[in-house]
Amino acid sequence: MGAKSFTNFKAHLKLRMGNNDAWDPYYGEWVNSAYRYLTSLDRVAKAGRSAYFPQLETSEDKTTTAGYPYVAVPSDALTVRECFDATNKTHLEWMSWGDYVSQTNRDETTSRGKPAKWHRRGAYIYLYPTPDGEHTIRAYYRKLVADLSGGTDVTAIGAEWDDIILELAHYFARLWNNEYDKAKVSHDDAFNRIAQLMTVYDDEEKARREVMRPDEQGTWQPTY
Repeated sequence: MGAKSFTNFKAHLKLRMGNNDAWDPYYGEWVNSAYRYLTSLDRVAKAGRSAYFPQLETSEDKTTTAGYPYVAVPSDALTVRECFDATNKTHLEWMSWGDYVSQTNRDETTSRGKPAKWHRRGAYIYLYPTPDGEHTIRAYYRKLVADLSGGTDVTAIGAEWDDIILELAHYFARLWNNEYDKAKVSHDDAFNRIAQLMTVYDDEEKARREVMRPDEQGTWQPTY
């Protein structure tokens, strides 16, 4: 979790903006815009890797109903990573939407069974085969953050991101006020820091990938 409180974020941003009282209603909005923006990044170009926040990786169980081909996506999900059938202890394979809709028998009672594949479409996770009863589907996902609101609220990510959020908030504030040169300075500084900090997660990123595979001689070699 972060170290700076919402009150501190707003106070520091106000100081960066010259202690302008006229913008008091907006400091909190700019902080939350920065917080949402950072935690919703897909890829950090300067770091050459996907944005990864371990504190935002979580899971939620959903129970299927016989004859219903889907379960709801967790309400705070940004993107679903994997699905696991906790009832039958099986990993569900991802399938494309085209592959799913091509299964023309999926609505037939005789084709129901234990889910083996999944696909997210909008607010639902579609399962194939269509469930034949109650199965606990564990969805692993990256969650969306909730806006900071109370004065003592802190972020859901590590304290190492606090200064970057403040810099991004300064970027949004300057951009909103049409101060494009100052906005660019804060934007570039923030993304240089983001790129550097993302490298901290290199070891964990490698652990999440398949980093070893057999070569032609049958020995295991790193893929990175």
